Amino acid sequence: MLRTTCPNISVILFPGRFQPPHKGHFRIIKEAMAKYPLAKIIVDMDNREKDINNPYDYECRREIFIKEFPGIEVRKHNTSQCLKMEDYLNLINSNNINLILIGPDYPVEAENYWISRGIKIMKTPERYYNISGTKIRNRNISVITNFGCNANCWYCIWKGHELEHINEPTDWNKLEKFLYNNRNKGKVSVSGGGDCLYKYDKHVDWWIKFFEITLNLNMLIDIHTRKKFTHQSFWRKHINRCVFSSDKLNQDEKYLRYLSQLTKIRIIHLVTANTTIGMINDYLKFQKEIECQLTIKELVGYSDNGMYQKIKKEYPNIYSLDKGDYNIYYMPDNSIRTTFL
Repeated sequence: MLRTTCPNISVILFPGRFQPPHKGHFRIIKEAMAKYPLAKIIVDMDNREKDINNPYDYECRREIFIKEFPGIEVRKHNTSQCLKMEDYLNLINSNNINLILIGPDYPVEAENYWISRGIKIMKTPERYYNISGTKIRNRNISVITNFGCNANCWYCIWKGHELEHINEPTDWNKLEKFLYNNRNKGKVSVSGGGDCLYKYDKHVDWWIKFFEITLNLNMLIDIHTRKKFTHQSFWRKHINRCVFSSDKLNQDEKYLRYLSQLTKIRIIHLVTANTTIGMINDYLKFQKEIECQLTIKELVGYSDNGMYQKIKKEYPNIYSLDKGDYNIYYMPDNSIRTTFL
């Protein structure tokens, strides 16, 4: 049995549904590890059938935890529901567990039950209460490619990413399972990791396979790109919408007019310190001309000198994306993540 610097805490139990595992779960584990560095941590979860409210099977949830904490023990109990209190008590006694990690919605009566039996409780800090598994399950899904890019954007968040240089082939069985499990959402976006349309001819077999799967699942496809891609049958036949990143309208206007004849468009403008109110006015006028959506996006990792908030205040009805995670991601290393960075 591992020993800890706190002699009363040697084995820690973290029970839950974990649909899916997310930052809030990871943070309380990290805090427990910091407080009890030699303690063994056991993550325990059910083995229920997938449904709309529980779309992640045991193997998927286990993989997410192992990816984040390679040495952690993840186990399942052979039931489709959470264990009864007496079953948890048997688990605790048989593993010499003396501390339980609990979330904000953990029943008070269950908490008191453990305390009355000498089991210590470590609660999720209140600053993590806004992280919700339900909200994450309701997110859209996104497939992140790593096909490369030649745009050299100075603000690119893929530069320096841990997966920037990953070169693993797509695990099509796993990707198809990911899409199947999320088919009720009806749509998937494809993005980069560079640009998903970079060197399209080199990756055309990937796209053919992807289109085959999404067609069978009756899922729409949104493409996130900044490439001026003129393959008409690609846009007309396969794509629901192009989400086009535009820094300057005068550089993209001609192409966007052309593209608007082929598919729906959503223009994304990343607000930087160089963005002006005049630029936004031009985008808004152009938006009406080609009947598309305009969204401003908050800059990550750099200062925009307050321009993003200024535009939101000036145009309260404009679509906007604050920095953060809005999707569940299938990453280039075939991992499934709830955070991009």
